[in-house]
Parts: sequence; structure tokens; C-alpha cells
Amino acid sequence: MNTLVVVENPRRWPFDLEGVEVVPARTYLTDRRYAEQRRVSVYNLCRNYGYQTVGYYVSLLAAARGHRPLPSVGTLQALGETALVRIASAELDDLIQRSLAPLKSTEFSLSIYFGRNVAKRYDRLSRALFNQFPAPFLAGEVPDEHRDFALAQAQQYFARPTRVRPRKEYRYDLAILVNPREENPPSDEGALSPQP
Repeated sequence: MNTLVVVENPRRWPFDLEGVEVVPARTYLTDRRYAEQRRVSVYNLCRNYGYQTVGYYVSLLAAARGHRPLPSVGTLQALGETALVRIASAELDDLIQRSLAPLKSTEFSLSIYFGRNVAKRYDRLSRALFNQFPAPFLAGEVPDEHRDFALAQAQQYFARPTRVRPRKEYRYDLAILVNPREENPPSDEGALSPQP
């Protein structure tokens, strides 16, 4: 399996890892050589994943070529839809509440680099969010003071053989309306509980 790290500016990400090729985003999008490659993992480290940005098109084209992009288009779409982020937050609510309880401010930004945060106390929450929304960077612009940490996390991630399993994408969701006061319910409690 070939590993490509796609970035907007390769000079900002000086990876020197065996089996990892750093490719400028525009080159990945336009060079026929990448279109012909098979069995490729594409780690999209573009600065912006928003709709119709270079980062968005890298993941979209990688999927169309049969490559394995991280983040996937499904993850990008989920991150762009507030309702889905709210649903994921409800599932992780207990962990979020415990992790952020000591904060006194009304606003907080959590930057996640390959499932890790600069402050170790947020590692568990960072990992859980990374598993929910697999994307190399869950952050805005990587601040200069985080760059060495982000680079080290990327190098550790590429050096180890285990990878995050992409979230299973389902075409449809199913909702069942239930009346808890129904005398003769059509399904028992086990049938109505969420399945993994």
C-alpha cells in the first residue's frame, strides 16, 4: 500500500519517513501519475476541508480514484453539518463534560492532531473525537507553536502499523417512534435499543 501525504505547501511538512511521499495538493489533483496508482492511502493535510476547497477536492478525487482518503468525503460532510456534529456530541457528552468541566472560560478550542492534543489531559477526548470523525487534523489553522507537535504526531502515526478504522458509512438511518405507555407494544425493549 502506497502512502501519500497531500499538503498545500510541502515545505511546511518536512516528512522524512520511509514509504511516505509528500505531494503538493495541486499536483495530486492534476498529475496523471497519481490517477493511475492503485492501493493508495491518501492523508489529506490541507489547511481547509470546506466545500469546494482544495482540501475537499483532494478527498473527493481520492475516493473517485479508488484510493483511501483520510478524511473521507463522508467525514468532511459530517463535519460540515452542524446537526451531525450535535448528534456525535450527544453520544460523547459524558466524556466532553468530564474533560472540559475544569474550564472557567465560556469559549474553548480543541485542536486535534492524529487523535492527540498538545495538552495530555485532553488526549482521551481527542482520541474519541478522532475516532468519530477520522481526520488527520481537527483544528483550524495549525498555529506555529503547535507545528512541531503536529509534525511529531503525524510521524508517530505513520510509523506505527495500526490505523483508525474509518467510520462505517450507512446510506440510511432508521428512526422508530415509540409510545412508552403503549399497553401492547409492537416490539420489546431489546428490539428498540440502538444496535452498533
